[in-house]
Amino acid sequence: MLAKLFNFLQFEQQLLQEMIRLAERQKVALVKFNIKELEEITSFQEELAKSLRQAEEQRIAYLMSWLNISRTEAIKLKLSTIEKQFPNEDTKELRKLKRNLAKLVNILQDLNLTNRVLANRAKSSVSNILAVLSNGNNFVCNVQI
Repeated sequence: MLAKLFNFLQFEQQLLQEMIRLAERQKVALVKFNIKELEEITSFQEELAKSLRQAEEQRIAYLMSWLNISRTEAIKLKLSTIEKQFPNEDTKELRKLKRNLAKLVNILQDLNLTNRVLANRAKSSVSNILAVLSNGNNFVCNVQI
């Protein structure tokens, strides 16, 4: 039964790794201001987020049926609690996966924060450029804008 939970968590780990890869691509696209690639990346991220939510729902449903607990208990259940119920041989890989998942989540949070800052700076720069061009008192090559 622990092997099935391990499979669910490994699949979620793969999805997180893909989200990180997309977030890194998004960072490059934001720096280069590549709108077309940003749109493509955003659509992939939405699909991955949907897949991640579905995988999480499947894991929660499995925990509910396996441990015979309510949905709220399954959502709140931590891997450390599950570890305590099994012998050390089984939980060694689970601990390793738990550390990897935590590391991946931290990396993804850092990338998302960086991308949010880059997007806000781009928005601010475009707003400033539009304000300069639209105030009516500017001249470009002796032509009033």
